[in-house]
Amino acid sequence: MVGKVAHELPYLSQALLRHCQEFPSFDNGLGLTEQLVLNILAEQPCTNEQLFQQLTEHHEPLPWLGDIMLDAIIDNLRLSPEPAIYFDSGSLTLILTQFGQELLSNKRDWMDSFPLERWLGGVCITGDQSCWRWDQQRRTLIFSD
Repeated sequence: MVGKVAHELPYLSQALLRHCQEFPSFDNGLGLTEQLVLNILAEQPCTNEQLFQQLTEHHEPLPWLGDIMLDAIIDNLRLSPEPAIYFDSGSLTLILTQFGQELLSNKRDWMDSFPLERWLGGVCITGDQSCWRWDQQRRTLIFSD
C-alpha cells in the first residue's frame, strides 16, 4: 500500500514535511517561512516585492505560498507586541529589528511574543509555550509543555 501511495502521490511526503516545518520550531518558535524571511532581511533590508522574489526563487525549499500569503506573515512579524521586523515608510523597506536578530540567534522565542491564535491545517497554535513544535533534527512534531 505504501509503495502504491508513494507511486501515485509522489510529492505527498515532501508536501507533508514542508507543512510540518511551518510549526513553531524548538529553537526559536518560528515556522520555516518566518525563519526564511528573517534570514533574508538579516542579509539586507528589502521591499515586500524583493522579499517575495528572494524567498520564492532562492530560499524556499518547496514553493507553496503567494504574495498575499507572505504579506500576512510579514504583518504578523511586524505588528506583534514585540516586532521582529520594521517597515520603513520612507524607503518602503522591511528591516530586521533587534528582536528579530535575537530570534535568529535563538536567544528568544517567537511564541513568547506572538499571542495571536493561528491555524496550521487542523491544529490551533496559540501564543503560549504549550503547543506542537517542529524538531528539525529529528524531523518530527513534538508536543511541548
